[in-house]
Amino acid sequence: MGLVRNRSSSQPQQVDALMDIKKEYALKGWLGDPCLPKGYSWDVLICSNAPFPRIISLNLQGYELMGEILRALGNLQEIQILNLANNRLNGAIPEFLANLPNLVSLDLRDNNLSGPVPRTLLYKNNSGSLFLSIEGNPRLCLSNSCDQSGDSKLRVHKRHQKVSLVVIIASSLGGVLVIVSLLVMVLLLKRRKLRVLILSEAATVGKGKLRSSSTMSGSQAFTYSEIVSITNNFQNAIGRGGYGTVFHGCLKDGRQVAVKMRSDSSRQGLKQFMAEIELSVRVHHKYLNTFLGFCEDGNNMILIYEYMSNGNLQATLSDGNSSRIMNWEQRLKIALGAAQGLEYLHCGCKPPIIHRDVKTSNILLNERMEAKLADFGLSKAWPNEVDTHISTAVVGTPGYVDPEYYITNKLNEKSDVYSFGIVLLEILSGQPSIIIDGQTQERIHIVQWITPNLEKGDIQSVVDRRMQGGYDMNSVWKVAEIAMACTQKIGIKRPTMSEVVNELKGSLNLEFARSSKTNSRRQSRSQPMNSSDPIEFEDDSLFYPSPR
Repeated sequence: MGLVRNRSSSQPQQVDALMDIKKEYALKGWLGDPCLPKGYSWDVLICSNAPFPRIISLNLQGYELMGEILRALGNLQEIQILNLANNRLNGAIPEFLANLPNLVSLDLRDNNLSGPVPRTLLYKNNSGSLFLSIEGNPRLCLSNSCDQSGDSKLRVHKRHQKVSLVVIIASSLGGVLVIVSLLVMVLLLKRRKLRVLILSEAATVGKGKLRSSSTMSGSQAFTYSEIVSITNNFQNAIGRGGYGTVFHGCLKDGRQVAVKMRSDSSRQGLKQFMAEIELSVRVHHKYLNTFLGFCEDGNNMILIYEYMSNGNLQATLSDGNSSRIMNWEQRLKIALGAAQGLEYLHCGCKPPIIHRDVKTSNILLNERMEAKLADFGLSKAWPNEVDTHISTAVVGTPGYVDPEYYITNKLNEKSDVYSFGIVLLEILSGQPSIIIDGQTQERIHIVQWITPNLEKGDIQSVVDRRMQGGYDMNSVWKVAEIAMACTQKIGIKRPTMSEVVNELKGSLNLEFARSSKTNSRRQSRSQPMNSSDPIEFEDDSLFYPSPR
């Protein structure tokens, strides 16, 4: 697809560089303008569109890139974030990377790079103007004292077996010093302010702070004193999760926000804090909770999100207040919204992302009762599209954890599908994932409680009685069948989230048809649509770009 070379399209130098990268690394896709239309840039990119389209972030982590780091990357003069981690790149780190004028983060971890790290890069890293990550490259060294192959381990070749003991000791000490230097560097990197993780259109480095003037993502770094002001000295606590207490706040422009402040007793630490920031600035979707900024000031680690006035789905389902009881249409819309958010993580992100903690308390509701998936501290990006799973320690919430993942430690997107199936059963029944028998106090999993009733064809004993029969029976059965398919013990028997989304759309249309028939009326297309009218669902491409 040709590109028009004008101020409304991406700059030719950038486009040519990307085409060279695509060709040399044999990458697929990448059609059309990389940055336009606004909001639909290529999945690996983040673009700034003022005053003209320019690429400020390129993320090729886990793309199995082979060969040397291409010279074409040096033509991305506006780039601020460059991530080439978890590939098979070899050769030396080129000097031209140090000459990229706006670069503030360079991630080269877990490759096969060798030789000395350019002095200019080390200087920028030590001075705080660049966040450099090079762990997982055992053949790199931090000085020019590498052998000719670039190996940081100063080897004693077989042909020189008669070398003196002094030389052997000196070589060993040199290797130790290199290892110690690397360890020190890693510690320094971990201690460095996390401000370099924020992606901004016009990031500026000065006096040790990276501040954002982004109008694209809206994310920014806050000081602790600003957080105190935003929350009115942490006056209004609105919830508590695994991360810590959540406070209500208000920005200077009047926007209400949720301020998640990590507590010392939280099971989520620095690793999860960094992971949530890195993922939150990458993903943008109608049904994902919008990330606005963060604060990392000493021991204070704080995340700022948009405020969701109706709390979370778990609290709403368990609320005994009659005014808060949701009808079947509302429940289906919430289920569909959360499903589309999860589908985006699985299918619309490159690499795909597994949430790992899908549950009703992580589905938030705004003032219009629209659902947004939240809490990405445990999320994990798929490292390699060829692999069928990720081997990792089991995390999640009891009652929602995929039993196959729990037994094998093998994680894939079907683990999220299982958790979402539990969410559907809760929406259907109004019961929690772990039900406690009122007489025996026995704990029963919701799947064990529902299955016998469904096998007898008794759907009415399962459906939340508070809805008082106000639902289409076929619609209810359809959701029950989707949920049971999602909670199959064997992952390969479960549907994909795209299939779940399609089935939920069908169930919602059945409910719309019932409501329309009950009300005996239809609004014309020229009039505002009533909540009981059938709808044609929006194309998902309006919410996020298709995988490229």
